[in-house]
Amino acid sequence: MKTLIFVPAYEAEKTLEEVIRRIPHDVYEEVEEILIQDDASKDNTLQVALKLSKEYSKIAIVRNERNLGYGGTKKKAYSYCLQSHYDAVVMLHGDGQLPPECLPTMLAPLQSASADIVLGSRMLGQPICGGMPLYKWAGNRFLTVLANTILGLHLTDYHTGYRAYSAYALSKIQFDACGDGHEISMQLILHAVDQDLSIVEVPVPTYYGPESRSCSLRTSAIYGLSVVRMLYLWWIQKTKPYF
Repeated sequence: MKTLIFVPAYEAEKTLEEVIRRIPHDVYEEVEEILIQDDASKDNTLQVALKLSKEYSKIAIVRNERNLGYGGTKKKAYSYCLQSHYDAVVMLHGDGQLPPECLPTMLAPLQSASADIVLGSRMLGQPICGGMPLYKWAGNRFLTVLANTILGLHLTDYHTGYRAYSAYALSKIQFDACGDGHEISMQLILHAVDQDLSIVEVPVPTYYGPESRSCSLRTSAIYGLSVVRMLYLWWIQKTKPYF
């Protein structure tokens, strides 16, 4: 399976090198390309990426001319995946919050054709022990119960950044219509549900350290409210009567 590892990196000069070096050797040998996408960082993220590209021949680097945001960066990478005729793409954050060692587990359901989308669930991997702030854990649990009730699913972590998609799934999901911020995480799931795509979860540990990038309480609250609104609008659309 022709696979792309997509590494979004924003001001990740302190963590990017370790993330790349922790990619299992077997995974590195199997994948076609590692795309590091620098979202117009103001630190030395680009320089670190260039240094790594001299050591790892499969690394390709893209620097956004302006900051595209979390969603904008993902949309650009997913378009590249389809245009380059990859069979699958897995997103690995450049801040070290999610473990590269779990890449084989993330890719296995796609390789066996048992899923269209794989979510690395932090909630199955003892997030509090990994340093997840309590308000994030509580907010995640509330939004998950709400989403499962409305969507009829049994997922545990709709908001994880550790995700793998088959090219088939990306071709069905209208990711270009999604937002440029963190709201894209939920929007992609809603599109997947609309297309009856199969979603599986695998447990992943997470690490919240001082060098990891994490949304503030205010940003998390805004995101949470946007998710509630999206779920409400989706429910209204699905339950409105036809005449």
